[in-house]
Formats: sequence, C-alpha cells, structure tokens
Amino acid sequence: MLYTRCIRRLSRSRTPFSTGEEVVAKTGKPLEEARREARHHHKSPSIEKLLERWWSKKYSLPPNHELLLASTVHDLLVEFFEDKFEADPLEAHRREDGKIVFTDTGDDLVDTWEQQIADGNDVNLWEAFTPESRALVLRHLGKSGDSPAPVARTFKDVVETEDRRMKRLIAEQMPPKVPLTFGE
Repeated sequence: MLYTRCIRRLSRSRTPFSTGEEVVAKTGKPLEEARREARHHHKSPSIEKLLERWWSKKYSLPPNHELLLASTVHDLLVEFFEDKFEADPLEAHRREDGKIVFTDTGDDLVDTWEQQIADGNDVNLWEAFTPESRALVLRHLGKSGDSPAPVARTFKDVVETEDRRMKRLIAEQMPPKVPLTFGE
C-alpha cells in the first residue's frame, strides 16, 4: 500500500519525458528546431537512421528497444535485403549495372544462355534440342540441315501442329464412345 502511494506521487511529480530545455535555451523556438531536425533527417538520413525506422515499422517497436540496440548494422542490412528480395524476388538477380541475370538456376544450359544475354550476345536455342527433336522440328518446318532458314511457319505453329497430332493419336487409341439411351 505504501509502495503504491509512493509510486503514484513519484509519477505525478515528474514529466513523462524531458522538455528539451537545452533546445529551448539554444534557439528559443523548440517547435521550429524540432521541425528543422526532422526535415534534415528526412532529406539526408544516415544508413543507421533508415535502418532504425525500417526496423521500428517492421516490428512495431520503439527505436530504443534492446533488440534493435543489440543488432549490428550488418545484421540489419542483411535482414532488410532478405525482406526486400522476398517481396520482389527479381531484385535478388539484379546486378550492379541494373541488369537482371539469372544464375544458379540448376540448369547449366539456362545459366549459359542467361550469361550470354547479359553480355549482349545472341543465344543459340538449338543447343537445347536433341538430334531427334531437332529433326522433328525441321521436318515440320519443311527444312533439313543444321541451321534452319527463316520460313513462314513459326515455332509456335510447329508446337501446335505436334500437339494436334498427339491428341489425334491418343483419340485413336481410346475405345469408341457408346451412346447411352434411357428408357428404350
């Protein structure tokens, strides 16, 4: 009981935060001084201030929280970029020059093509075809040889033609549909 009374008296006897008397004594205008300082922080923030704001918003904790104060700038930067890459996965593949290059896709051929594209070179898509699949595509294009010349039919046409042919073969192997009649 006595403890509660003492705490109540103490809490009423002091302000919840400092009045900024040093700022008032320096300029005489605490509102303008605070606005000027906030404007400066907004226009040219330090990396620490940016990370402090980001962390406080992310965790809804004050910037003087012990978890933030115990973190290093490097740890905060790593966490920041992990969040950024999770929100926009393409950013993880962006190089310093601004180009997006996929590497370590798990397919050596795709990695090679991505590097060739990033270097500004043309890609030979025929590398992906086996000799049998290349022959099939060339047959549908009506050509023969290793490097097909441009023709009126597109690769999309070849794929659609092959798709129709496969569907026709599957339909031929299916048993005929028996018409169902009721009540006869």
